[in-house]
Amino acid sequence: MATCAGCGAVLENTEARFCSQCGAAVVSQPPGHAAAETEGQAPCPPDDTGAAAAGRDQLDEAATVRRDEGAFKSRYAHAVAEAMADGVLDVHDRQVLDEARRNLRLSESEAAGLEQATIAGLTAEVPSTARHAMPIRLEVNANRFYMENHAGVLDFRLSNRTGKPVGNVRLSVGGNFLGASPEGRVDLPADGRSVRCPLQVLPSISGEHVVHVALSCEIDGQAAVFAADRVQPVLQQDATPASLTFVIDQRMQAGRNIGYGMSVRNEVKEGVASGIIRTANDLLSRKFADCWEEVALAFSDELTRAASERSDTPVRVVGPADDIARPVDRLSLLVGGPSAAARVLLLGSQRVRMGRGRTGNDIVLRLLPRSEANDKRSIQISGQHVVLSLAPGGLAVADRDTLNGTQADGKLVKGRVVVPVDRPCELDVGKALRLRLVPFLDSDDEAAGPPGRYAPLGEVDELWRTAEKLRLRSLLIERADNLAAEERYLVVYRWACVGRGAGNEIILPGACHDRRCMRIIRLGGRFWLEGLTDRECLSANGSVIQRDTARPLTEGLTVECSEARLTVVPFAQHGL
Repeated sequence: MATCAGCGAVLENTEARFCSQCGAAVVSQPPGHAAAETEGQAPCPPDDTGAAAAGRDQLDEAATVRRDEGAFKSRYAHAVAEAMADGVLDVHDRQVLDEARRNLRLSESEAAGLEQATIAGLTAEVPSTARHAMPIRLEVNANRFYMENHAGVLDFRLSNRTGKPVGNVRLSVGGNFLGASPEGRVDLPADGRSVRCPLQVLPSISGEHVVHVALSCEIDGQAAVFAADRVQPVLQQDATPASLTFVIDQRMQAGRNIGYGMSVRNEVKEGVASGIIRTANDLLSRKFADCWEEVALAFSDELTRAASERSDTPVRVVGPADDIARPVDRLSLLVGGPSAAARVLLLGSQRVRMGRGRTGNDIVLRLLPRSEANDKRSIQISGQHVVLSLAPGGLAVADRDTLNGTQADGKLVKGRVVVPVDRPCELDVGKALRLRLVPFLDSDDEAAGPPGRYAPLGEVDELWRTAEKLRLRSLLIERADNLAAEERYLVVYRWACVGRGAGNEIILPGACHDRRCMRIIRLGGRFWLEGLTDRECLSANGSVIQRDTARPLTEGLTVECSEARLTVVPFAQHGL
């Protein structure tokens, strides 16, 4: 049994971290403190003598070990999903996962298996309701991740499976940090010969990117779009040697057939050490053997519908009238199943104030869990320490004349600096706590729609317009080196996406039928929940959320998608 520290509710789920009713922290009760099964009757004490007691102790110990192992693996899989949420696994993510693996006492092989399974679940395509045979074979060169002409190359080739010419085939790729989505157009001959279609991207960060691949063509005169999410290594322009070796190590640790082995890895390592290889662009002089892998495309109901309909119809507002009348710009979401494994705090304000003080800040920054040592380090953070705001050139970081200062990507912030939003940024707050700022950018496959679509929800404000010019939809704030907090902060400038796949601000692994099933929109001084799926798997307080409808996101609302759940509770930080 477990008890809520806030409202006192007794919860059956002993693994719950937060109360599903009020959102407060949950306190587990030790064995023997359970209430009596019969009212007014004390529980009978167990027979703790002799061989029976010893046998029970052994069984209890074995059950505890199995339960702990399962919980540890579940928590590590959750950490992997969070690392992949922004669409790329980079050097920082690897450090976080390595720390999590050690803390959870998992072996490297166990962690690798969990990573592969989790990433496969995040990128798997759900079978379509329509039945379309794939008319085109698409392959990608798994070894072509180096640079050409200062741009990353994703090397594709296509071949025709239909036995008749297929014209006007369009191939596009996208990702959170891959720059503008490039597109290639080819005509495929009937004889099945392969046609090469390399696409250039301008990544702002090196690592294992989740690349969203979309291929559109016509089948019997009707437009059809096939899609896949694929994890592909991509190097940024002038990438550091650390990023170079990281990408190669990642490929080899995953056990993938990449066409080369440790000898090439050692050759690159020696080239870095000797100074021959200084940046990713130095790989231009190298030639790796081609390694073609088929891309497992699947027919996409969502993208096919978007390509053919392009509806200008405004969203329809649903929900209780009193909920619509109450503005709110901050909420907490408990994410997951009944155990609510994670908490996401939503903010919708122009300025986000952060510091150690409990008042005057939107986010209180203290090291967690509370302890004498952590409290001593937290004192290095000023009461009112740093302010984030959106500026025409990017994200403005303002230090509030603090004693221990603020650093943005290793550079001291003097007054106010503007950092770009095309890549993550790391803040060092008072030399005590590191924050990772992860921007989520627009992508072609999830545009919110034409102007006026959201007019029923409220007027577009200056914050929305500024973010739109930056192609920025939201900002995720994570504690980079204080993972015990188990909460993240999401600043919604326009909207945030929710679904099972990577590239969503909020991931519901293994739950949603669509890669994106809902969208959280900030308009009219409040948050709205928009349905994005035609399937009847999405509901709010038991009522199905239909596509093209929006309802207010309010305290007490429970949103369910298959087995996953989002519970809306009052805005409150955990463990302070």
